[in-house]
Amino acid sequence: MADETRGDQFQQGLEKRASLFGPQSKPGGGGTQGLAPYYSKWIVENVFGDIWSRPALGDKTRVMITMVALAMSHQYPQLKGYFEVAQRVGWTKEEIVEAMVQLAPYGGVPTVHNALDVLQGVLTEEEGK
Repeated sequence: MADETRGDQFQQGLEKRASLFGPQSKPGGGGTQGLAPYYSKWIVENVFGDIWSRPALGDKTRVMITMVALAMSHQYPQLKGYFEVAQRVGWTKEEIVEAMVQLAPYGGVPTVHNALDVLQGVLTEEEGK
């Protein structure tokens, strides 16, 4: 029974992640995929199949929380991906900018500069598509 539950959680995680990042997206970068595929599986099962699938918060709220956490911890490569997802789930460019600017008194001006640079890169890429 426990294996069936984990299998269901893995499938639920695949579906949740695909709904956010698109069906072609894989968790983690090339290093994760190539060196630790079991870690990718863990991410799918536990992060997306459990945490992201809980009913108390919607995807839009979870994306904002994640963007703030990534910006505050200077995880800019991952922040780029969540800026892309944020627009898919309904956050406007203006709302994302305001959320990042709101961090200045708490996370520092350089953190906000860097986050906005990442956002500008995402927006420029999208304009080029």
